[in-house]
Amino acid sequence: MLVGIVTNLGLLSLGALVLHFIAMNNGRSEFSKRHKIIIGVCFGILSVVVVEFPVQAPGGATFDTRAAPAVLAGFYAGPIGGVICAAIAGAARFHVGGPVVIGGSLSPLIYALVGMFAAYFFDTLLKRRPGVLDFLGLSAAATICVLPLFFVDQGLAFGFSVLSKAWYIFLVSNIAGILILGLVSEQIRKTLTGYDETARALFTSDLARASARIAVWRYDFAKDRLQWDPAMYELYDCTPEEFKGTYADWASRVFEPDLDLASHALDVARETNSPFEYRFRIVMKDGTHKWVQAHGKFLPATDGQPTEVIGVNWDITKEVRLNDDLKRREHESRERSQELEITFSSMKQGVSVFGEDGTLFYANRRVSEILGLSDDDLAFGTSFELLLAQHKSNGNFAGDPQSGAARVQKVMQAGKVIRTKAKLRNGRVVVYTMTPKPNGGWVETVEDITENAAAEARIMSAAETDALTGLGNRLAFNKILDRVVRGASYGSRGHSLILVDLNNFKSLNDTYGHHVGDRVLQETAHVLTQTCRAEDFAARLGGDEFAVIIRSPQPGSVEYLARRLSKQFARPMQVGDLSLQTGAAIGIAPIDPGSSAEEVLVNADAAMYKAKSENLNHYKVFDNVIAAELRGMRRLQAELATVVAEEKLETHFQPVIDLESGEVSGAEALVRWRKDDGSFVTPATFVPLAEDVGMIREIGSQVLWASIRAAAGWPDHMTVSVNVSPKQLGTGEFLNQVLECLREHGLDAKRLELEVTENVLMDKESAALAELLEFKKHGVRIALDDFGTGYSSLSYLHHFSFDKLKIDRAFVMPMERDHTCAALVYTILNLCQNLGLDCTAEGIETEDQRRLLTVAGCNYGQGYQFYRPMPECEFNQIISEAYPLFAKDAIAVGQV
Repeated sequence: MLVGIVTNLGLLSLGALVLHFIAMNNGRSEFSKRHKIIIGVCFGILSVVVVEFPVQAPGGATFDTRAAPAVLAGFYAGPIGGVICAAIAGAARFHVGGPVVIGGSLSPLIYALVGMFAAYFFDTLLKRRPGVLDFLGLSAAATICVLPLFFVDQGLAFGFSVLSKAWYIFLVSNIAGILILGLVSEQIRKTLTGYDETARALFTSDLARASARIAVWRYDFAKDRLQWDPAMYELYDCTPEEFKGTYADWASRVFEPDLDLASHALDVARETNSPFEYRFRIVMKDGTHKWVQAHGKFLPATDGQPTEVIGVNWDITKEVRLNDDLKRREHESRERSQELEITFSSMKQGVSVFGEDGTLFYANRRVSEILGLSDDDLAFGTSFELLLAQHKSNGNFAGDPQSGAARVQKVMQAGKVIRTKAKLRNGRVVVYTMTPKPNGGWVETVEDITENAAAEARIMSAAETDALTGLGNRLAFNKILDRVVRGASYGSRGHSLILVDLNNFKSLNDTYGHHVGDRVLQETAHVLTQTCRAEDFAARLGGDEFAVIIRSPQPGSVEYLARRLSKQFARPMQVGDLSLQTGAAIGIAPIDPGSSAEEVLVNADAAMYKAKSENLNHYKVFDNVIAAELRGMRRLQAELATVVAEEKLETHFQPVIDLESGEVSGAEALVRWRKDDGSFVTPATFVPLAEDVGMIREIGSQVLWASIRAAAGWPDHMTVSVNVSPKQLGTGEFLNQVLECLREHGLDAKRLELEVTENVLMDKESAALAELLEFKKHGVRIALDDFGTGYSSLSYLHHFSFDKLKIDRAFVMPMERDHTCAALVYTILNLCQNLGLDCTAEGIETEDQRRLLTVAGCNYGQGYQFYRPMPECEFNQIISEAYPLFAKDAIAVGQV
């Protein structure tokens, strides 16, 4: 019996070795399905073996330790291993005992089920592994569960008989078998678990080293043997064949200036038997350097000083460069901060920096100097709201500090710039500028512009003041008028505009000189300032035109003021020893709600011209009549623009007669406007309008081309005269047009006569006069029109060499009955003869006038006595009657 027990226990130990082999082969603490099947088969075979070596009990009963493999197969291999083991063990027991041992054949299945239940109990419910006591409990539980099978084969009596005789054998064999096999198996499982954890740790370590590119080395001092792992070769840029495995070979690859430091660190660590770390540079094949970090630890030595050391190296080149770059940037940042500090300290502006939450980070000394704040007021971390509260207490902020701070932060968060000007309580004028920062917060600058503001005010005053009179100029007038007009639109009523235009100022200026004219303008300004109220605004708009803006007058006071001004200007003006009679035309326009500044100015201008046209030294108030005339003038202007654009103006010709021979010597070109109904608009109506609105140049160009084209077909001795407005001259454009037209039509320049008035010659240095001189150089004749009607014509004759003078009709028409006019005409003719100038008399309407002029030596004449102005075709008919050869040529080209 003892031999049987020992044999069974030995077999169980052998089974444990099998389990160990399977587990080691699996390499994991948890079994796969395949290995569970193998365990079930192996433990089943173990059960077969122990069945073949039963323990003989008294009374003929036999026992074995098949319970242990079955229980542990179910415990470790689960249902798969447990069922397989139970089937094999049961079959073996049935084979040995036959049908009389059915209970013994079924017992392995019960044992396997107990093992499976125990695995669930420990893994799922208790969540721990079993110990000695647990296996004792498991064996007891398995024994109890299998007891009913003793009574299956031969009944209760036989079962109790067997148990009473061999219960201790049965109990010992089950407990011993399960305990031995269980403890051995659990130890194997723990070993495998440790193996797995170690393997995972090593795997993690290898993965970490590979990811971090950490290389491992080992050095034996006694043998001078240096071993490297593959990562070391990659780190040092060499192959195993190139590396000799000695300390000297490693030293040859270290950057020489760093070798002593590395060697010294290694020696000190060996002497003190302590870990070490240092960094050094190694030399690559291409000559570049790589920074390496080294860590090492000496292996324990039994005889004193260590002989072996293990260490790691890794590439820290990027970290070193990054650190160097960081240090360089920090140094630059410190220098930049110092520079900014110096810059901010030396700035004239105050600079404050606020964070995103509105707290103060920095403020230079100029902030406190300009705003009168203390160092405590500008302490680091002070909120913007608190600063506004301090400004309010100082009298420099009138709003609510909390809402003001919130509004500023909202604008800064929106990325917008705030710029505002304020006048402080101490009289300083400052400009605040708040600029948002990209990372939140803002920078505020405050600049003291007190001196600049004063200078700007002086400059603005000078820019808005007329230098001659001291009144406001047109710029100031436009600003004030716009402001008053806008006020009228918002309920401020009763304002008016007065325009004043001096009478005869041009003649006074020409007669007595500019210095006298300037004194007249200054005296006019004095009259305005003395007559107007302090709240009114007087300005000189230019030339001899003045304006007064009357603000909020009393009823009737505007016309009262206009009457006073009219009386003042009607009196002789004393300028030095001169007593000058000027007078003025005054126009008044109310400033009504909804009106624009331009409309008000146009209305006042229309009223002033109405007064001037009536030759009144008085005033006119803009009314419905003037408004109707203004609308009519605007319609006429629109019609004229259309006619000019469509080139529908006609060029008529008034023949010029050689008074001595009576023949036609040429013609004066005159522009005519024939309306669709056949009526004519007089030149006196539309020519001044064209000059005012800037259409005179286009009209003059059209008349010029029509005249030269027509004259090119006349007999060669005939000339054509064209009137030229002063506004056509001065730019050189008209000169180019004339020369181009002459070339295109082949007309000799001496056959073209340009008629100008003395207005063109007022300024002896003008561009217009220079352009006339250019005409003379090209052979074009220049005639002075309306001679005798001005005040300085004789001086013009001295400064410019005219080819002809034209005597105005105002002298010619009354010369038969007015001896004074006749004397003036004879004087002009005598002047022309002495200067060698041709002369044309205008407005000859009677035979007596023609006779008197001819006797007096006048060369040429024109007027209704001879011909009225006529279309080109009628003029060509006159020429054809006088010159039959011209008629043939004209018919040939279709002119007649």
